[in-house]
Amino acid sequence: LFFFNHPPPRVENISMARRFCSVMTQQIKMFCERPQRGITLSDMMSFGHASDQTQALLENAKMLHQELPVRLSRRINELQKMPYGLSEYPPLQKVQRWYWKSFNDLTSVREPQTIEDEKEFTALLEKILQRHSAVVPTIAQGILMLKDNMGDDAVRNCPFLQDFLDRFYLSRIGVRMLLSQHVALHDPA
Repeated sequence: LFFFNHPPPRVENISMARRFCSVMTQQIKMFCERPQRGITLSDMMSFGHASDQTQALLENAKMLHQELPVRLSRRINELQKMPYGLSEYPPLQKVQRWYWKSFNDLTSVREPQTIEDEKEFTALLEKILQRHSAVVPTIAQGILMLKDNMGDDAVRNCPFLQDFLDRFYLSRIGVRMLLSQHVALHDPA
């Protein structure tokens, strides 16, 4: 948490910050290598209609605790490898920080074992949803900056950029659905 909750390290703390970044990078790499679990709409619906809603919430929280770091690590990896140096643009750096923070938050808490754990985990999921609410307009700011630097045609005719955006936004929709669905199960209407 040092990296996210404090100002940049002073000179004597740079080695500690580098070690932290190295550990986080290794964690990201490890989670990227894990298979992503396929979750169907039917799976999501079954959680909402379980006979024991409390147990279903706990099981869903456990699944999300395992699955979300895998999905977020893949987005972080993609954000770091964007074409045309887009990863270095300030708006994209901001999005990367949001994803790193969310990944760190999820991997820093233990898997929910009790209903109280599950409620705390759900509060964390709500924070993540809020944190990521401005991802789309922030990425759009970065794309506009790229257009200013390279020209509209260069950006418009870049298949790599379009492929990245398609993958990124589809994955983002999936992650937000998983987060939102779990949070919504606490307030069935």
